[in-house]
Amino acid sequence: MIRDDQEMIKKLEQLVEENLGNEQFGVGELSRHIGISRSHLHRKLRAASGQSVSQFIREYRLRKALELLKEGQHTVSEVAYLVGFSSATYFSRCFTGVYGHPPSQADKVDSHGHEQGPGQVKLQWIKSIPRRQVGLLVLLAIILPYTLFFILQLSSKNRMTDEMTKSVAILPFENLSNEPSNAYFSMGVGDAMTRKLSAISGIRVVSQTDMLLKGDRNESVVEIASKLNTSFVLKGSVQKFGDVIRVEVGMVNGKTGQWVWAENFDRRFDDIFQMQNEIAEQVALQMETTLSPETRSKLDLGYTSNPVAYELFMKANYEFTTYSRSGYKRAEEYCVQAIELDSGFALAHSLLGNVSIAKGSIFGVELDAKEALSQAIIHIRKALEIEPNLPEAHAVKGFYHLYYEWDFKKAEQEYKMGIERFNTEGYALYVDYLNFTGRHKEALKMAQDLVHNEPYYPNSRMILSLFYNHQIDEAREFALSRLRFMHNYMTLDSYGFLLLNSGDYQEAIQTFQQIFELENIRFPRILGWMGAAYARSGQQVKARELIEELMQRRELTSAGSPAFFIAVIYAALDETKDALYWLSVAIDDHEMEIPWLTTEPQFYLLHKHKDFRTMVKKVGFPGT
Repeated sequence: MIRDDQEMIKKLEQLVEENLGNEQFGVGELSRHIGISRSHLHRKLRAASGQSVSQFIREYRLRKALELLKEGQHTVSEVAYLVGFSSATYFSRCFTGVYGHPPSQADKVDSHGHEQGPGQVKLQWIKSIPRRQVGLLVLLAIILPYTLFFILQLSSKNRMTDEMTKSVAILPFENLSNEPSNAYFSMGVGDAMTRKLSAISGIRVVSQTDMLLKGDRNESVVEIASKLNTSFVLKGSVQKFGDVIRVEVGMVNGKTGQWVWAENFDRRFDDIFQMQNEIAEQVALQMETTLSPETRSKLDLGYTSNPVAYELFMKANYEFTTYSRSGYKRAEEYCVQAIELDSGFALAHSLLGNVSIAKGSIFGVELDAKEALSQAIIHIRKALEIEPNLPEAHAVKGFYHLYYEWDFKKAEQEYKMGIERFNTEGYALYVDYLNFTGRHKEALKMAQDLVHNEPYYPNSRMILSLFYNHQIDEAREFALSRLRFMHNYMTLDSYGFLLLNSGDYQEAIQTFQQIFELENIRFPRILGWMGAAYARSGQQVKARELIEELMQRRELTSAGSPAFFIAVIYAALDETKDALYWLSVAIDDHEMEIPWLTTEPQFYLLHKHKDFRTMVKKVGFPGT
């Protein structure tokens, strides 16, 4: 069997050598030439040499590169192209990762050992050994790599057991295009990788976010992997030239910082779907996970086959994640255009539903709750008609059941389907639901899972969940750690809530004022909480001024739940009758904030009141 493995390796080396300067010669081409499937070839080569197929190709190219560099007749760029690397930068990165020195310092690499990969042992030096010892040395040379391989495999398995899970952090894909406006594309590729890898059972994915780079720009890959508690880190860059794209992607061992796999793809944009699936499969293979036919089918769940529609969706998703009113408007336009090109694009329908909800949220405050939710459900039903198992659509449908129908049971059923694979928005919405229903310990556990999988998600539910579990100091510490690099509406909103409800009224007022200045919008929710802070700190005149502002706003629209927050201020003023009246108005207006009824701290003293209990029962909270 060893002989057969060696013959296979020799044949593979010959094929790579014959195609050494062909940058397009990769795993697929090699498997076709040798006449077996990619996965079968990967398993055979892994067993024979401890390498994946892509590692084998790359390291063979790098060994040849080392030989050329030591000859000293070519520049680094020339050598890169001679051995099949179309990017000198990418070549230098791979070379340094394997040999520990950049190509310009190739003379420092020990040519008798360090550059050799498992299974490829040079025998030229045997000529100086007595003939009778050659056979023994050859046998040792053959056996030793396998012995080391099995030792390393055992060590690797023990290490993976210690880490409890196969895990990968996806760093933001770098936009190498000349146009900064192509940032949507690099984010879209990284986002697709997160979504596809999250569909693979047994792999934990820490998704990409620009906040990670802002906070950790000077940290090494090993430091980032340690902070995020992942076994591997996926890094990549994207260039877009008209309808041609180049993606350079590689996977780094989070413990050692060594590259375990790297590949570059030059494709037409039409081939982006297949390319993304190939990357996902390679990442899975590096973690010794084979994709079943069922899992493969999940990789494309909800996508389109129309590349133009897909590019519009990437733009829409990019705008949506700005969490701004202008971003929501642009996201809506792009989604509509994508659906016009492909009416069966489930993810675009789902995102359009999410945009509709956002426009009626406490942050969007453009539509009243019923109008926003009525628009959203049209798109969500269409998405689920196309793709019944789409998690993103189920999460938004759960939101509809909760906020429009006040049907808590149906909402939870949908939320559970919305997190069958990791879905950031789905997790966040489910945390809210658990807090609404008094299941605060469960909410905190899920909020912690959300942070574990997406540490820099801008709308983290940790602050509120820690508050409801009476961990005020931990909530404050978490909020301040976020505000050091994430000064946005979401974080300030939650921090202001914490300050208000832990008695730091003046700091709460200052925080709410920052939100007004940041967004240039006087949100009803922030007006209500600021009014409560004024009331609790004895500044009743200012509190009543904000009541008047909210009343004037309600005459125009119920968007943003103005009646609910008028009740918040009256409750803080200890004017129970007025607080209960305005809560009844909020319920009659079906305001978006109603599911927060029992968890709004300013209403705690109202809980014992008969009229309040009647409202709770009318809304249909569990246990009433």
